[in-house]
Amino acid sequence: MIILWLGIGLGILSWFIEPALHAFALREGNFIEQLYSEPGNVWSRSSNACLIIALCATAQALINRRKRAEEGMLRAQQELREAFEGTVKSLSISIDAQSPWTHGHSVRVAMYVTYIARAIELDDELTKKLELAGLLHDIGKLGPYLELLGKPEKLMPEEQQLVEEHPSKAVEILATWKWFEDILPSIRHHHEHWDGTGYPDKLKGDRIPLGARILAVADAYEAMTSDRPYRKALSHTQVMAELIRNKGIQFDPRIVNAFVRTNIPLAPASFR
Repeated sequence: MIILWLGIGLGILSWFIEPALHAFALREGNFIEQLYSEPGNVWSRSSNACLIIALCATAQALINRRKRAEEGMLRAQQELREAFEGTVKSLSISIDAQSPWTHGHSVRVAMYVTYIARAIELDDELTKKLELAGLLHDIGKLGPYLELLGKPEKLMPEEQQLVEEHPSKAVEILATWKWFEDILPSIRHHHEHWDGTGYPDKLKGDRIPLGARILAVADAYEAMTSDRPYRKALSHTQVMAELIRNKGIQFDPRIVNAFVRTNIPLAPASFR
């Protein structure tokens, strides 16, 4: 009985809207016109109109369902990304907190990396990846290395060699996660020098990954503006002068110029 009344209702509805659909078809010349191209009575055309209504309703329902699914997926991805970034930041803070001389170092480096990336107009996706590299670049500073962080004297050759292993160790730690594969070159090579005298692979000039060149300037700036057991922190002006003096020697001139041009101030107290 319900099906009968539903059919009657659709028939009556199609009777009223059929002329409008027919006019639309004649005007637009689309697939609807084909339904009216065959001879037939009003009732056959009405059944076609019902079919069109059903098709449109079904299509719209599918579109709405897909839209809701996509929105839900985007929300889930955003929540996962935020949780992941929060975990990474907590990890970097924990590593830096093992020494009073490096407390907050990686968070500040990540902030300076972001400034530089925006200054040279990198896209948002690459900027976020380099920010992540800034947070994790010192994850290889574990074990015996920690004992050297508070040493006020000049390091012995074997101690310096141990220090120079930390970028490679960081890559070994992070390489087990696919999420980090895009930032591994930046982390491994952030102590390379523009003139080829850095470590671990003595890369030179443009052979050094762009992310590593950015990270090198941000890392050096943060280190020089922070207290160390062998010296007091330098002022912003002093550090900028040192960066400029080492353009083309230790640092990529383009990155230093961008850093100076933005006139980046010292990190606010909340970051120190």
